[in-house]
This record gives sequence, structure tokens and C-alpha cells, in this order.
Amino acid sequence: MTVKSFTRFAAISALLVAGVANVYADVYGSISGVVRDRSGSPLPGVTVTVTAPVLPKGRHTVTETNGNYSIQTLPPATYIVEASLAGLGNARAGAIVSVDKDTTLNLSLSPTVSETMTVTAATPSVDMKSTEVNFNYDAKTIERLPLPRTYQGLFALAPGVAENQSWAPTAGGTRQDNTFLLDGVNVTNPGFGYLSLGNTDTNELDIQDFNVKRAGFSAEFGRSSGMVVNAVTKSGTNRVEGAVRQEYQPGSWASSAKDASFNANTDRSRTAANIGGPIWRDHVFGYFSGRYEKTNTTGRTNFLGPVPDDKQTVKEIFGKLTATPTSSQFISASYRNIPLAEPFSGVGTFDLPEVANDFKNTNRVATVDYNWSATTNTLVEAKVLRLNENNHFVAHTDLGFKPTFNPKDLRHMGAVTIPDPNGSGVNVNAGAFYVRLSTQDYKRDEAKLAVSQFFDFGGMNHEVKAGVGYEFGEEDLLRKSNGWGIVYDIGGGQYEADYYPDQPTLKSQANTYSVYVQDSVTVNPRLNFNVGVLTNRDTFGQDIGRKITFLRFNFKDEIQPRIGVNYNLRANAGDKIYANVGRYINMDQKSSSRSMAPFGLVISSAIFDATTGALISDTLQSGATGNAFISPGLKPTYTNEYLVGYATPFGSRWSFDTFGIFRNWKNFIEDRPIPVPFGDFFFTNLPAAKQRYYGVTFDANRRLADRWSADVNYTWSRWYGNIDLDASGGAITDHGALYNTASAIEDGPGLMVEDPNRWGPYRLNHTHVLKAFTSFEVIPNLNLGGYFRYQSGSPWENRGRAFYYGGYRRYLEPAGSHHTPSWSNFDMSASYALPLRGRSRVSLEARVLNLFDQQTALTVDSVPYLDPRHRLSHDPWIVQDTNRPNPNYGKPNSYAYPRRYIASVRIDF
Repeated sequence: MTVKSFTRFAAISALLVAGVANVYADVYGSISGVVRDRSGSPLPGVTVTVTAPVLPKGRHTVTETNGNYSIQTLPPATYIVEASLAGLGNARAGAIVSVDKDTTLNLSLSPTVSETMTVTAATPSVDMKSTEVNFNYDAKTIERLPLPRTYQGLFALAPGVAENQSWAPTAGGTRQDNTFLLDGVNVTNPGFGYLSLGNTDTNELDIQDFNVKRAGFSAEFGRSSGMVVNAVTKSGTNRVEGAVRQEYQPGSWASSAKDASFNANTDRSRTAANIGGPIWRDHVFGYFSGRYEKTNTTGRTNFLGPVPDDKQTVKEIFGKLTATPTSSQFISASYRNIPLAEPFSGVGTFDLPEVANDFKNTNRVATVDYNWSATTNTLVEAKVLRLNENNHFVAHTDLGFKPTFNPKDLRHMGAVTIPDPNGSGVNVNAGAFYVRLSTQDYKRDEAKLAVSQFFDFGGMNHEVKAGVGYEFGEEDLLRKSNGWGIVYDIGGGQYEADYYPDQPTLKSQANTYSVYVQDSVTVNPRLNFNVGVLTNRDTFGQDIGRKITFLRFNFKDEIQPRIGVNYNLRANAGDKIYANVGRYINMDQKSSSRSMAPFGLVISSAIFDATTGALISDTLQSGATGNAFISPGLKPTYTNEYLVGYATPFGSRWSFDTFGIFRNWKNFIEDRPIPVPFGDFFFTNLPAAKQRYYGVTFDANRRLADRWSADVNYTWSRWYGNIDLDASGGAITDHGALYNTASAIEDGPGLMVEDPNRWGPYRLNHTHVLKAFTSFEVIPNLNLGGYFRYQSGSPWENRGRAFYYGGYRRYLEPAGSHHTPSWSNFDMSASYALPLRGRSRVSLEARVLNLFDQQTALTVDSVPYLDPRHRLSHDPWIVQDTNRPNPNYGKPNSYAYPRRYIASVRIDF
């Protein structure tokens, strides 16, 4: 074999071996420890076996020369662990396994004494191997707390996460920086980075364990620089069991909202059911569930008067098969379908009902994974998945396409802003939804291959993990204008109409390859290192009848090292001091595949005579997302993260964790005109753009035992920078989806990151967040739960119009010059379970959210002057500073949700 051939062979072999890794740590947990004899000496060759209802055939391994053992990919459950060696008998104990946590269980063998089973003897309160900041909440804990029991509602448990009434949380990163997983499947919207709408209300009966990672992600967990959230679902066992739950939330049970600009009575009901059991006892198990949710909104009125009723429905089905053909193999396959329909949506405070649209969202997720214990120390795994998210908007008022332009009837020409017909003097939105049809569909295909290898070398224990993965994502975008699209009065006796000409669907595509390798090294029982590196290759392109690639970041451009250390500060005390340093490439959100594309959806601008309606000109404009140039040498955005912490168990059930995080973002990518403001648009890195996060958290947690649980945590943080439009979502409110790499940043004067007033805290920064939640079984079967949250106010500053761009985005004073009031909230629940025959029971529950009805202002109108903008002929928009006072300046424009009551009944069998 030649040197060249050998080099090629070695490279291919290394890539295949890099498929060795436990990519399923995001779905499973593990048990590890040391087996010793009566004198305390380690015992090699001991057979260790674990069994549980979800894994009745069990799994086994054999201890190394130093007595160490490790059993991976265990579904969350309570396990029986047994160690045996001829001549020394056996030892049995219990271990509770949680998602992505290692439970340490040390056993001792004696020829005369066998240990008794003690389930509570080993729980993953402090993971002595991981340097991730990890929080777990099991199904029983969740059921006993007064929370909105949805995927999104469970964010409230995570330390440092404040309520912001938006689609995704912020806790050390933007809403674009998080990764949302369901059974390890990435359900994050690839275009905007939020939690896909259909998954926000996932069936609560499905959730077995809820895992939140705040920092220190190992290489196998990718490159999120915010949070990684994972809800792991239940599996069937040898026992047939299930539940039916009915929840009611009538609108009459809610307090009157302080925001009177949009009133409505909203009745919600939710029906959910599940059942699991054996299909082939000990080998194949099934789990199935369904959810039907209906929301009826009646009596709607906004600033302009009555609004038609709204009805939203969600129908969810889920099925999961798990199989253990042999004790060394485990297979899981699942499918989830969540269709959501809202036939009359999109009518806001200052909208006439005619602007409504009919909205449909459908999410489908299918996944198959397989793992095989090839030897007692080698684990092979494979996983494939498919995700589809379809969003369809249909105009409720159909104006056709390009009707004869009638300047005397603008409300039938398109979406238009007109004076309030009631004579209030306020401008309102009228006409129709600006498109007859808008489809925005996503799909994501993923495949992963992995192997884990455990061995002793150099007097140390190694858990080598590595993996390869492939992801393909596509956005399918289509927009058909309604009438003439959006119609403006541009002065000078003219109207302008911006509309989408008939054109084909725009398909934006992105491919990601990933390779990682890491080693968890146990130097001695008190010292552990985690060393790893992840690298990615991202390709962005389009399908325009032929596939083109316009941007690629190669493996060498996206090298992301991670290194962490754990040290057991007090020998045998189960505590640790830990630290981690990592780099994360911020390219998971794939909006760049559309924003940077050379071919985008095209907009045309038509100019009409305001008197006669005659067409003066119809000019084809550039694509909707810019169609700009990509500067040579463009580098991916990345985040450097530094973490240090201390964790310890105390008492019989408590654990304490405190940690500090510092994150620093670099190489922000934006489109900007060169020269400013009227040059060609280039996608470039912004050297002057800065974003940083500091945060310190203290968390004391008592796991559920002896009928009660508790958690108290406090986070102090400061999140600030000068590129906040990508972080806070807009000029006045902090809601809505975010679009990466193509915002208004750097488009002209008043929008530059270099502007002196921009540097400061972001609007979603809440310096202080305190949470306390507990549940207590007062008497058998009667449980009380409480949840308290305090968060400091949100920073804001005066804004004005900036250059020609829509919205009030120019900083008139330093960022964060003012703050909204702080907000405190208390939720409470009470439930009683009435035993029936056998294991069956019926449970009645009442919850009250925001018990004291603290409807604190969350955002305010930050615009002191209503400066209009005008357009003269084909000149750009310009700002005319009139300093006309805004009567709503400083007044709240959103409030915390009012007090509301929820009742439910549940039957378990």
C-alpha cells in the first residue's frame, strides 16, 4: 500500500470510527460505578446487569480491571442493578435513571452478605462525570405543579428563564440560539429558530422526563449557544396501563384583562388519552396517545368594534413502538402528527376584520433508532428522522389578483392603511390580508451513526465517544398577492402598490455534515476530564429547477473545541467543582439559505395616478430578501462560552448547584449597503457588532420523596450589545419570529451598530429572576402545589424613525434608559386522587394561574413622536421630523396574563 493510499484509508477509517459515540444521551441516561470486595479493593470481571419495566430483558456489562462499569442508553426509569461473581455472591440495589444524566452506583460483594434493594440509594442528583449544566423534571414532579402543562409551559421550570410571552425563551442567548428536541428529534423551526407552533402544546400525558441544558454542552450535543430543551416520551411495558384526561378553562373563569383594547371571551377544553402495553411480552411494546384541543373565542372587540368569533382546533396523534429482540439490542420507532387550524386569525388591536386570514399548521415527526451492545464495552447506534412543518395562510377576503385600480375604493385594491371610519383620527389597517395565499413549508431529514467504546488505559478509565451526522433542510415558500398587495399614499397625487407577480415556489436548501469525538477520562475517583471537538460543514443553496450552491463553510471553518473538568472537592461527599470552555458555531438556524440566495421572491412596485387610477409605471424590484452579494472571506458567527460551578448533595434528598456563565458572540453576519446607504447590498461580518452575556445562578432542589418536592433558584444576569434587533424582535414589542442575517441592522443612518446609543442592555434582559416551586401531599392522595416567580423589569429607551426604513428603530437615548415595572406571579394547584379498583384511580384537580392577578405592564410604547415618512416619486423614503407628540408614549401596550382558573379530571387505569 502506498503512502497516499494509506493516508486516504486512514482518513476514511477515522471518519467511520468517528461514528463512535453516544448520540442518544439526549434521549437516555446511564448507570456507572465501581464494584469492590469487602476490603474495598476493586473487582474485575464482575457481571453487572440492569433491568426495568421499560427494559425487562435487561442489559449487562463486565467490570474493568479497576472495578469500573458503565451501562449506557437506558430509557428513563427505576432500575434494579445486580452485580455477581462466582464465589462472592451478588449485590442488588436500585437506581433512578434520568435523561442525559449518569447515576453513580457503587456496589460491594461479599461471600456472606448480599445487599438489599434500596431504590433511593442511587439517584442522579449530582452527575460526577458531566460538565454540562443540566436540569431534569420527571412526570410525577410535573403532574404535581401548577404549570401550563405543555412543552412551552415547562420552560417556566428552568432557572433564569423569564416570562416574555413569545414563542421561545431567552436565557443567555437569543430566541434564535435555542434547540428544541422531542425524543431527541430537533423540532426547532429551521428558518426562524423558534419552537414549531404545533409542538408548543404537546400532549402532557406523553412526557416521561423533561431535560433542560443551560450551558457547557459537550461536543455530541452540537452547537446551541442558548439552551437545549428535550421532552422525552413514555414507552410501553409488560403492563397494560393508560389514562384519560379532560381539562376545562372557560373564559368566564378568567379575570378581566387590563388591556381593554382587545376584549374577548375565550373558552378552552382539552381532551387527552394514552395507553401502553406489550405486543409481544418481554420483546415488543406499544404506546399510543391522542389529544383534541378546542379554543373558542367569542365576544371579540378591538379598538374599532366587534370582531368575528375565532375557533382554533388541534388534533394530535402519537404512536411509539419499542423492541428488544435480544438483550443486546434496543429499537424504537415513533410517529407524531399535529394539525392545527385557526380559520379567522390575524386581527389585531387596530385591524378591521376584513384583514383576517385562515391559518393552518401541521407538524409531522417520524423517527427510528437502533442501538446494539456489540460487546460489553462497545455500543453501536444509528438513527434516522424526518420532520415536516407546513404553514398555510389564506386571505379571508379574496380580492383576486391585480383588479382594475380604483383610487376611490382602496379597500378593494389590497392591504391599506386608512383613517378610522369611526372618526377617532387613528390610522387603521383595512382592505384585506396582503396575500391570497402564503405557504411556508419546512422539512428536515437527519441521519446519525455512532459507537461508544469504554476501556482502561494509562491507569485511567476512558469513555470515548464520537459521531457523524447529516442533516438536510428545505424551506418551500410561495406567496400570491391579494389585489395589488400593499397600497401606500406616497404623496404628489400618487399611490404605490407593492405586490408579488406570479412566480414559482422558492426552495431554499441547507446541508450540514457533523463530526465529533470526545473522551470522558476518569483519572481517579475524584477527578474527571471531558475533552472533545465538534466540526461542521454547512452548505446553503437553492433548487431553481437545478440545484445551486452559493455559500459553504467547510469543516476547517467550524472547528469547535470543548474541554471540561470535574473535581470531587470533598472525598466521598458526592460534590464537585467544575469548569468548561467551549466554542459554538451559530449556524443551526438556516434562514441564510433564503436571505443570501441569488434568486428570491420578486416584488413589483406599481405607481398609479391618485385621481384617475391610471397606471404610471410598474417596476420589477429586487427579490424580497435582498438578492445581495456575499463578501469574500465571510466567516461563520460563533460564541465563546466560559462556565464555572459547584454542585453538591446535602441532607437526604437535597442538591445544590451554583454556576456562572460568560458568553461572547463574534462575526455577526448581516446584509449592508456598500457604500451606505444606497450601494449594492453585501453580506458581510460586522466587526463592530457585539453581544455578551453574564449570568450567575443558585439552585437548591429537593427531589420528590416522602410526599414532597421543592426547588428554589435565583439568577442574576446581564445580556447586552448593540445588535439587538436580531435579539429583541422589534422596535416596540418583544414578540414575533426573528429572521437571521437580513434584518434592518446596518441598512442606513439610525440603524448602524456603531450608533452611540445602541450599546446597552437588551429589551429581553431581566437582571433578576427568582423562582420557587413545591408540591406537598398533605394527606394521602391530596396534593398541593405552588409556583412563585419574580422577575425584574425590561429595559427600554425612546425610539424614533430611522432613515427610510419602516418602524421606529432609531435610538433617541442610550439603550436601557428606562425599565418596565418588576413582576411577581404566584400559581397554585390542588388535586385529589380517589382510588378505584386495583391500580385505577380518578383524580380531580383545580389550578389557578396568577393567583393575585398581577397584570403588570410587560412592555410600553417607547415612541415619543409620531414622525411620518413620505416618498416623493421614486426617491427613497425619508423621515420628516415633525416632533408631533405621541399620545400613547410611555403607556403600557402589553400586560401579564390575568388570573385564570383551570379544572381537570383524570382517570388512570
